[in-house]
Amino acid sequence: MEFSVAIGLLVVTVAISVMAWRNAALMDRLHFHPFSIINRKRWWQLWTYGFVHADGFHLFVNAYVLFLFGPHVEEVLELYKPGLGGILFLALYLGGLAGAVLPALEREKAHPGYAAVGASGAISALLFSSILFEPLNSFYLMFIPIPIPAWIFGLLYLLFEYSMARRGGSTIGHDAHLFGALTGMLITLLIEPSALSQCWQAITGRG
Repeated sequence: MEFSVAIGLLVVTVAISVMAWRNAALMDRLHFHPFSIINRKRWWQLWTYGFVHADGFHLFVNAYVLFLFGPHVEEVLELYKPGLGGILFLALYLGGLAGAVLPALEREKAHPGYAAVGASGAISALLFSSILFEPLNSFYLMFIPIPIPAWIFGLLYLLFEYSMARRGGSTIGHDAHLFGALTGMLITLLIEPSALSQCWQAITGRG
């Protein structure tokens, strides 16, 4: 059985999250804190915040989606770039983490009270990589009892996150979800530029 980078990331994330719940100093060291990143040069927090979570439910949601989509996206990347699937998946995941919080880094850099945790940005990145590669896959939502094509889910997701990010006033990082998704698509196209035309052909039936 081949090693899966996606599953490895899942195991590491669960382990570090649990340790951070028991160790406030570790949580403080790893969480995303723009003020510390800029003023204390804690640049590692652009990535480490994704390996800690606020609580069990927060961890479960991200871990569950990573488990569902991560290994498959890794396999698809391996098909496109043989021998590099795991490395490229790691680049997609870590790139999604950093890209998701760049807007917040600039916006909150002068606010010592702002901090964030969670892998949602990276999860959005791999989710939208999956959508680019396989736009006609069926997605299920709890409030929609029928399957919907992945590309339609993607459009609804982007519109929802954009709307919620503009509205503000929420403890959920909607801007991180949005920019994580955009970063995921960008990295996917850097890896495989033909993914965009193939996605369009699949949606329009012109392939």
